[in-house]
Amino acid sequence: MPGIPDDMVARAVAAWTTLFGMVSFELFGQFNNTIYARDALFDHTMTRIAVFMGIPT
Repeated sequence: MPGIPDDMVARAVAAWTTLFGMVSFELFGQFNNTIYARDALFDHTMTRIAVFMGIPT
């Protein structure tokens, strides 16, 4: 990604893999009988990722 700092590329990859993982876990039932407030977990995780990316929340 020419012109994009390596740190931001790494953060974008981390954000993408986190989102992908959360969605995959939800779709394939990995959170069943473990996480009961899945909506709250998703919201919290995405807020933390936004902060990590430098996006105002």
